[in-house]
Amino acid sequence: MKKFFIAVLLFSMFMGSVYGDKIYRLPTTIVSADRFKSSKNKTSYRVTVITAKEIENLALRNLSEIIDYSSNIITSDNGYNGSVAKISMRGGFTRHITVMIDGVPINSSFNGSPDLTLIPTESIKRIEIIEGPISAMYGSGSISGVINIITKDDSRNTFSIGLKNRNGYKCSASVSTPFGYLLFSIGNDRSWRSNTDLSKNSFLWEKKISINRFDLSLTTLYSGYRVGVPGPMPDSNFIPEFGDSTANSLYNHQNTHKFLTKLSSIYNFNSNNMIRLNYSLSFDSLLYYSQDRSWIDNSVQHSYYRYLTISNFPEIVYLLSKHSFDFSIGGNLNVQNNYSHSDVYGDSNILSDSSSWNVKYNTYSIFQEGKLKFIPHFILENKLRYDYVVLSKDTISRKFNALSYALGTVFNYKIFLLKANYGTAFKNPGLNDLFFPYMGNPDLKAENSREFSTSFGINLYKTDFNVSYFNKSIDNLIYWNGMTPQNINSVKINGLESGFKASFSLLSLSINLLYQKSISHDLIDSLGNYIERPTPYSPDFKASYGITLYLPLGFTLGNSGTFTSSYVNYFKNYSGGIDTVKTENNFIINANVNKNMDNTNISFSINNILDYRGIKNFGYSAYDRGYPFDGRRFEFSISSTF
Repeated sequence: MKKFFIAVLLFSMFMGSVYGDKIYRLPTTIVSADRFKSSKNKTSYRVTVITAKEIENLALRNLSEIIDYSSNIITSDNGYNGSVAKISMRGGFTRHITVMIDGVPINSSFNGSPDLTLIPTESIKRIEIIEGPISAMYGSGSISGVINIITKDDSRNTFSIGLKNRNGYKCSASVSTPFGYLLFSIGNDRSWRSNTDLSKNSFLWEKKISINRFDLSLTTLYSGYRVGVPGPMPDSNFIPEFGDSTANSLYNHQNTHKFLTKLSSIYNFNSNNMIRLNYSLSFDSLLYYSQDRSWIDNSVQHSYYRYLTISNFPEIVYLLSKHSFDFSIGGNLNVQNNYSHSDVYGDSNILSDSSSWNVKYNTYSIFQEGKLKFIPHFILENKLRYDYVVLSKDTISRKFNALSYALGTVFNYKIFLLKANYGTAFKNPGLNDLFFPYMGNPDLKAENSREFSTSFGINLYKTDFNVSYFNKSIDNLIYWNGMTPQNINSVKINGLESGFKASFSLLSLSINLLYQKSISHDLIDSLGNYIERPTPYSPDFKASYGITLYLPLGFTLGNSGTFTSSYVNYFKNYSGGIDTVKTENNFIINANVNKNMDNTNISFSINNILDYRGIKNFGYSAYDRGYPFDGRRFEFSISSTF
């Protein structure tokens, strides 16, 4: 089978014929599913595009909410704004999704997870969600798919201010100047739980220049925030091991800063071929402070953890586009240096322990992509990539290499669209998995996946409907069993998902439905016993919707909601057995009303109308009540364009 697919990939690079006329009614330009700008209907992957207008109409306040209400991705946060969110796409885990800002990955090299809070919603032009194994495009971590956040390059001047209950506010301004597009944002948000104040500020600058055959763009993004991090809410007769035991103390907080700059240059030889050179440099800084009370003598211990990651990411691509085929070849590097330092104090003045941890994470990649307009209305595409990954700490070094490939077809006839895709993907262990002091496992293998998916769509006038089936497996899944990570056997996922969008003069509507079965074949104890059981954080069903009504006199009514069925997590108990914790079904509804007056917009929104407080995440043990969803929130805002 593998030889067959490789043969077809090579065949697709050299064969070609006439391609039929465009028939799509709702073309959307995307850049993430392949390296050629094209509509989402010309790639074999399932693609969801969320625009800034949709975000504004539904009054969504952060990236976690945006993807939860507007796609089939499942989110599970810690119940307060600014918290770290878990996200799951097609049964995978957070580390299996590559999150990018303008094509630059922002996943942590320590655990593979992205921090969605770092992305200011005010700077989002659109979000592109590509579902399926796409390591052949973006390398390690793209087992489930990619989320690419495209930042604004608007020419309008805007100013907005918003006020929230619990003493929250948000203020942003953007201006277009001869020196480029500038956007500033600052805000504070308080959750219903104490120690959850979110203070956040961001800055975006973008400048584009065209000189003869050169197209040059420079983007700089800074985002910083400070947020309280409460522990789980404990049972009345049990004090948790970690976090605050009362959920009412000022025990923990986290300061995060991200600076990202990207230089993109394109040299056009002619209308058919070009060279694209990208370079990005990023700095990620994190300070985490915790205060724990000893069970032995009731003394207070203060801990500071500091992390700094410096990443260089150069990439070069050659692209050739003809009437009957597209072809690209290129390579990139991702060189990361990670520095961390921890200080533990017996009291605020005396240093009792100090340790440093410096590690490196380097990736070297080459890739090729081909797209054939084979016969009228038919496209055959391939992607092929080789990655060489080196993770090192002191004298210990682990090396991983992987050949990822994907083969896909697209067939369209008038209003009908058929897609099929098969691909492989991988995720190498993170630095924490391999080298975390006293707990890491340097013998871990890389996770590997295979997935087949097919979809059917109808694109008619101002409506777009699609339904997809996917079958996926992940081998050598990395799982922290107790306090040590290890490779368990496998996870198998089957699912159906559908999406519907319609946009008319008086109504915009989007509906997303997901049904899946995810079963893990887990190693559950030190004796080497395996058992089949539902995969953690993987509900069987999710539905989300968004409705916008355009009324006379400039009024707009928005309503959004999401329903997620229950899911489970597992904890080792003190007897060595396994405790199972299950959430309940949850249904969250939001509403907002906007009034447009020339260049001014006034908005009032209510989030979580039902004041739902059920658990969306789990605590540190089966005894913890977990992290309930944030309560009902009110927000008033006014914005002006000038």
